[in-house]
Amino acid sequence: MFSFSPNNKLDFKFQYTNERRSGTKPLGGNFAFNPVELIEPTSYRTQEAKANIEYAATDWNLQLGYMASIFDNNVDVLVWDNPFREVDAVGTSSRGRMDLYPNNTAHNFNASGALNLPLSTRFMGTVSYGWRQQNDKFIPYTINSALDTVTNYPTLPATSLNGKIGTTLMNFSLVNRYYSSIWFTARYRLFDYNNQTPSLIFPAYVGYDGNVTRVQRRNAVISYKKMNASVDASLRMVRDVSLKVGYERENWDRTHRDAEKTEENIYKASLDYTPRSWLLLRTSYSLGAKKTSNYDWESIAHEMYPQGEPVGVLGQLPQLRKFDMATRDRNKANVLAQITPLDVLSFTGSFGLANDDFKESLYGLLSNKSDNLAFDVSYNPTYDIVLFAGYANENFKYAMKSKQRSTPAADTTGYDWNSDMKDVVHSFSGGLTWAINPEIVDFALDFSYSDATGTIATRADKPLLVPTAQDYPDTRSILRQLRTSVAYHLTEHFIPRIEYRFEGYSESYFNQDVMEPYMLPVDPGTSGAVFLGARQPGYSAHIVYLVLSYNL
Repeated sequence: MFSFSPNNKLDFKFQYTNERRSGTKPLGGNFAFNPVELIEPTSYRTQEAKANIEYAATDWNLQLGYMASIFDNNVDVLVWDNPFREVDAVGTSSRGRMDLYPNNTAHNFNASGALNLPLSTRFMGTVSYGWRQQNDKFIPYTINSALDTVTNYPTLPATSLNGKIGTTLMNFSLVNRYYSSIWFTARYRLFDYNNQTPSLIFPAYVGYDGNVTRVQRRNAVISYKKMNASVDASLRMVRDVSLKVGYERENWDRTHRDAEKTEENIYKASLDYTPRSWLLLRTSYSLGAKKTSNYDWESIAHEMYPQGEPVGVLGQLPQLRKFDMATRDRNKANVLAQITPLDVLSFTGSFGLANDDFKESLYGLLSNKSDNLAFDVSYNPTYDIVLFAGYANENFKYAMKSKQRSTPAADTTGYDWNSDMKDVVHSFSGGLTWAINPEIVDFALDFSYSDATGTIATRADKPLLVPTAQDYPDTRSILRQLRTSVAYHLTEHFIPRIEYRFEGYSESYFNQDVMEPYMLPVDPGTSGAVFLGARQPGYSAHIVYLVLSYNL
């Protein structure tokens, strides 16, 4: 990174990074319903360049920037053998093939600035435009030679995707402080994700390298626009009390999604009370109501299958609502108290509640509730030492409903099941900063400990077709982190720093702890599957940094 300031008004910055990654990682493949875990070779290179120029005058400032990213994947296609078949046949292939992450580029130009206007008003704005491209070649329909010779399926509609995406961001705010007791703020933000990728119709497709389905399919070119507009006013009612009220509108316009439009009205209010110089009380509440005027669950199917879906395909459950597009009421409330009995001692406590109610959803996510409780303490025994510690407890509860579906008739004969999920997280943190020798040696130490547990309780309204609804085993993960650093001011401009970090992680997950390369003794249904036995193992990581900083 290079930074240069010829004077106190003008600043130039340039940054370049070049990252290479190589090795292997687990990757899932399959032959129909027989999963095979693979070892994916990785050989990535990512280059990023950023350039910025900023000018700051008395009443205005302007910043211009450019960013470029280039990603190269030196492993284009992954091919693997079927451990249960040596010869290609219709229905089962002796090999599998998968196209990996394509080479791609991304560019972005941005301009932002601020301007002081009359009547104690300040305007701030950002405008940016970016584009992303990839044109990796398509691989053939299948690697199964038996299908090549028997079916003689049609050619691909194009040799490559020619993927293009344009992004436009506009972000503006206007703040007025003409009256000392009343502040007004207005904000507007628009993000446009414009997918310019061609929409292609494939005359056929091959499932799992086994069979050809002669049904037309089209790639869904998903785009969207998200708009947020808000106004709020802060009023100091009396010397110790201030009130803030606000309104926000959020609109989504989507292309090729189940709900093309959603609209949400959000109302906010907060109150600060400072009865004493050492005591601050704050409370806030927000209410959001999202409405989906038209949820067309068949729209994507009509787009992807121009001539209709294959015979016997169940399709999406008609009463299912995807949570990001479903009608939803949201309530949030928070309370905070800050007590400073001494100039060197401060206590902070907070409590919050949140509730999402998907009141029109018959299946999918029905509700999402959470609460959090946190305490923090900070102590400055001397001017050069700061001690701090904290604790937080978070609880998340989710309610979901689905249906066991094997035939279209199952949609009308019940077989509903429900899952009530709960996650609990306890977090502890603490540390200190110490200017051992002011302006010469600085020392810092901090640690954190997080313990998360999860439960899933499942029940059925009536006996299911095959399995019996039952609770899942509990899950647990623990993360420990420690960081310490020493900085030495060799000169006014040159400050080397050495830093050590430790991270330890452990987990217990029922869906991973039993994993073995051949799972037949555990699950008879996996007779045609091979796994790596890959888990997320517990680990301990030690990292040492040496940072050299020189300020001109």
